Amino acid sequence: MYGLELGKKICSRLSLLAAATSLGDLPSTPPINLASIDGKGLYSIALGDSYRLFFKTVTSATKRGRAARAHAEIEIIGPVPNPPTKVQRA
Repeated sequence: MYGLELGKKICSRLSLLAAATSLGDLPSTPPINLASIDGKGLYSIALGDSYRLFFKTVTSATKRGRAARAHAEIEIIGPVPNPPTKVQRA
């Protein structure tokens, strides 16, 4: 659907997200460029110059015996094209 090159980047980023134990494991510098979008659990990571992979955090509760704990999971929204940059004229 997105072509071979972008498809490879999507797979790579999904693997990176699966391996991370927290968002703190993801770099906010190139080439990953983790960014918080709205401050309410919406994030994106770079997929090259043209796309970003958007995802949101979802908190769920897990009960085991008497102990209950909350953990965050992510929900992939999908690749979104970067908006075109405006050319500033002198």
